[in-house]
Amino acid sequence: MPATISRLLMCFGVLIGSVIVYLLVLISFDHWWRYETGWINAGVASCLTFAGGWSLVWRGAVRWTTRRIFLTLILLPCGLIPAGAFFLIGGFVIPNNDTGFGVFLGTLAWITTWLIGTAILWRENAKERGERLRQLGIHAVACPDCGYNLTGLREARCPECGAAYTLDQLYATITEQRAELGGE
Repeated sequence: MPATISRLLMCFGVLIGSVIVYLLVLISFDHWWRYETGWINAGVASCLTFAGGWSLVWRGAVRWTTRRIFLTLILLPCGLIPAGAFFLIGGFVIPNNDTGFGVFLGTLAWITTWLIGTAILWRENAKERGERLRQLGIHAVACPDCGYNLTGLREARCPECGAAYTLDQLYATITEQRAELGGE
């Protein structure tokens, strides 16, 4: 089974594990239906379980740089902004609702923010892609704008971003990329 498929299946397990943690923490509080403390603790435990599991699943696939680590750590509290907004909407704006529903919506908003944020922060950039391909012995022709691999195409137009180039422009880009990566 390919590594990406395995990771996606493990991510599904992380999601199920987070739901189980949420329910176990919520049930462990007496009178959880009357006080938001149980909801808040369940949400925090579930979010931390999800972030930790997600990070463990993808740790080997991400090229960890100081910048990525720093931004990932910043993402943890930044998820509280949409979570707080959904908490306010669910707990106070919707009539006849208690704050427990708002905390539940906030938990979902935080997890969604984590998913989107890590997808953006952890993706491979064009330079990293070029280095990885070079280490594999593949000398790819990449689009100068978006980094899409143009190797094997019959025309000098990127199917990803639509930019068109002459062969001289692509050759100049390849020469620059190789010089940046240590020259060849």
